[in-house]
Amino acid sequence: MKNKKLIIISIIAVIGIIGAALATSYALFNINVTKDKINKIVMGNLELSINDSNNTFTDGKIVVNNMVPMKDATGMAQDGYSFTLTNTGSIDAGYSIFIDDVVVANLPSGITGRLDNSKVRVNLTNITTNTSNTYTLSSLTDRKLETGTLDAGTANSYVLRIWLDYTAGNESQNKYFAAKLRIDSVQKNSIPYKIVSGNLDTVGSVVQIVDEQFYVIGKEDNNHVKLLTKYNLGVGTGFDIPTNRQESTVTGINNAIIFADTYYWENSNEIEFPKYVYNENSNLKQYVDDYVDYLNNNGVSVTGRLISYEEIVSLGCDYQTSCPLDWIDNISYWTGTASEHYNIYVIKSQNGWLQDDDAVDNLGYGVRPVIILEI
Repeated sequence: MKNKKLIIISIIAVIGIIGAALATSYALFNINVTKDKINKIVMGNLELSINDSNNTFTDGKIVVNNMVPMKDATGMAQDGYSFTLTNTGSIDAGYSIFIDDVVVANLPSGITGRLDNSKVRVNLTNITTNTSNTYTLSSLTDRKLETGTLDAGTANSYVLRIWLDYTAGNESQNKYFAAKLRIDSVQKNSIPYKIVSGNLDTVGSVVQIVDEQFYVIGKEDNNHVKLLTKYNLGVGTGFDIPTNRQESTVTGINNAIIFADTYYWENSNEIEFPKYVYNENSNLKQYVDDYVDYLNNNGVSVTGRLISYEEIVSLGCDYQTSCPLDWIDNISYWTGTASEHYNIYVIKSQNGWLQDDDAVDNLGYGVRPVIILEI
């Protein structure tokens, strides 16, 4: 997105690990605001409030004693640190929450270096959306914890928990960890998408663009999310004039459209299957492109294609066995991947699983695009 404002929230988390038995470590959250029961930091129309209802602050600091390696269940049992992100303005706001690195210049006596990020476990629980994600810090792309949108006048409540991984050993003694929260915000007259449930980092969350809805199936990269349309497009039997929109009536069971008029990929001796073969030679391409044009003409920046075999498998579907997510196999549709010279992988709702079928010589399946959304 353009014209991003970087909002640096001045919350510094310093966790030191001291002692041969890792039994006398500490954590400091330094908040550079006037001490109050509710500590607030305001940037534009986004307001981050730190909850101090339990009097956990002492001179602007939270002190945590006896931090030792712990399993995730124990780490999640901690009270954590509560904060609320509120959009106090009259326009929608997109945001991302990061946990950035901080360099500590003057270390306490005995600290020999920085704790490896592979030993730091972080959980961010969004109480408002009822979503919770736990990460090893080293696994985060750009150390981003969450991406989402806030409607004007709404708020999200969070709990942040940080703990030392259970596998930490002697190599983690006498080390320090320091971080700060950062909010990356985009505010504009109209956010082109809306999160209906969940968030952009959680598979199965529901996103709305214009009046069309989609399921999150993963990230394309750090700036793009992959969305699967909720329904097939209105093409095939019953649609002499394609609607160029999603239609709930298109079940895709032998009433949609064939993949191609020819097996245009069959003459290549170098193809190893499964192989993604969807391109301009497919009968489906024109409908996916028209749908992308419709969305882009309504103020969003997207591209589109068909889902791949690898993406279907990553969502838990097994060949001719099952798909664990009912929104994946509730309708029938083509993927863009060939299983061998004549067949294309499909999701077949009447069987509830992934299989393959002839790309030309059948009555066809639905067109269910994957939309790549810039965030």
